[in-house]
Amino acid sequence: MSNTIRSYRTNTYDYNGMFGHNEDMTLTAFIGHGGPNIQFTIGENFCALAPNQIRDLIITLQNRLECKEGYRATDSTECEEILPLEEMGQ
Repeated sequence: MSNTIRSYRTNTYDYNGMFGHNEDMTLTAFIGHGGPNIQFTIGENFCALAPNQIRDLIITLQNRLECKEGYRATDSTECEEILPLEEMGQ
C-alpha cells in the first residue's frame, strides 16, 4: 500500500547555473520493514527512509533552518551516516 502525501514544486532560479535543472519532489507514504516509511521521489529517482531516518531528517532540517552550529553552509563538520534500524541490528 502507498499514498502520495505531498508534492513540492522547486524554485526555478538556478543560482547562476550552479545546480542546473531542478526537479520537483513527491513524498509517498508506504508500509515497509520497520513500520511506516516515506519515499522521496525526485524526477525518476527515489529514496525510501526508515522511521528512525525520517526522525533524524526532521531534526536535521530543523537545525538547518535555525542555523545551529554545525548546520550552516559555512561550517565544517563530518557527515554522519544514518542507517535504517534493521541494518544496525536493532
